[in-house]
Amino acid sequence: MRKPFREADILDTIHKHLGVRYIYDQPTDSLAKEVDHRNLLTTSTFAAVPTELLTHLKQAAIRIDMDGIDNLIDEIRSLNAALAERLATLAGDFKYDEILTLIQHASE
Repeated sequence: MRKPFREADILDTIHKHLGVRYIYDQPTDSLAKEVDHRNLLTTSTFAAVPTELLTHLKQAAIRIDMDGIDNLIDEIRSLNAALAERLATLAGDFKYDEILTLIQHASE
């Protein structure tokens, strides 16, 4: 295989040599989930979260401090459970850049 690697080529090669079979999620579900996060995580959603807590979350996301992010999301959970769940999903998907963007828009 030549660089740049495409995911499909890698998976096909693994299947060819190891006989591995893959089970794929429905793409519409993951797309709907992403759209849901973008639509529901607005500036007003962050209104109940203290600025200091958002600042700490932003710093943890910049440092990619996974434990720190999880702890801060747990603190947010007591203020806004729905927001915390959405942030936890983004963090679980390693979408720290999206978390940073949302915090920046909330701070403006």
